[in-house]
Amino acid sequence: MATKKNLAVGIVTSLVVGFLSYYVVRHFVFNENLQEELHEAATQLNAKTPMQLDEETTLDSAAVTGERNFDYYYTLIYKSTEVNKDTVEKYVKPMLVERVKASSEMNSLKEKEVIFTYNYYGYDGLPAVSIEITPKLYNQ
Repeated sequence: MATKKNLAVGIVTSLVVGFLSYYVVRHFVFNENLQEELHEAATQLNAKTPMQLDEETTLDSAAVTGERNFDYYYTLIYKSTEVNKDTVEKYVKPMLVERVKASSEMNSLKEKEVIFTYNYYGYDGLPAVSIEITPKLYNQ
């Protein structure tokens, strides 16, 4: 009887240790690697900025703003109050979602469910609009 009890305790202990080990490795090591990858991506992108993307938009910088957040910062040729948020939501956001979906360069970050935020500022330096592209959007 004692052997069965010892065996059961051993199995339960092994399972608990296994789950804890899995959690620790997944949470801490995975997040450290993700943070390194995000910071490296921001560093590489920032080395190329400012970058004129089109006649209306300049990419100013990129930053890691959270555990799984990668932000892009842009300046537009418009004053911040001239940017129509409804128009951006209707036309620009779907375009950005499609770009994220189609980007093979972002695959590693998409697999890790990174949230991409596109922050647009007017030429007056004030925030105009922010667009958040979540895994739910780019995995549809």
